[in-house]
Amino acid sequence: MKQAGDIHPPRHGVAPRTLLAIDDDPMTLSIIDSALRAEFRILAAQDGERGLHLARLDPAPDLILLDLSMPGLDGYAVCRALREHPATRQVPVIFLTSHNDEFCEIRAFEHGATDYLSKPVGPRQLQIRVRAHLAFAQNQRLLEQRVAERTQENERLQQDLLDSLGRAAEFRDNETGLHVQ
Repeated sequence: MKQAGDIHPPRHGVAPRTLLAIDDDPMTLSIIDSALRAEFRILAAQDGERGLHLARLDPAPDLILLDLSMPGLDGYAVCRALREHPATRQVPVIFLTSHNDEFCEIRAFEHGATDYLSKPVGPRQLQIRVRAHLAFAQNQRLLEQRVAERTQENERLQQDLLDSLGRAAEFRDNETGLHVQ
């Protein structure tokens, strides 16, 4: 088994997105690695504290797979800490846990989970969910960027309009024009 924190590069040469798997079960980490390493760079941690440390490295992972029951910090505490930290606030977090009851699932979403999968999960299902959440997160970032650009453009146009109104008022009355500006 690979050691916690090891980076497993994908088989092809494209710069991959990074996934962080936080789970105290080496078998689950191995399944995640096998299912996703061809497409993603995988970071692994076997406890919440180590997982938080890896999540806060620069750059932050693109997605986090998180177990619920672990020694030390449980998944809820880790998810809450991820949501409170600026570098990881927007990173999708998928709970991957053997707890398959409604109470745990609702609580996970209340702590900031993006999705909730019950173990055992098939490799194909894991691949599809990870890809879907990464695509959604990328679209969200693009949308936020466009909104910021449009907001900046609107502010510039408003300022240009006010400047034009001030200049137009100057033609009529210099004192009024200076007041408008």
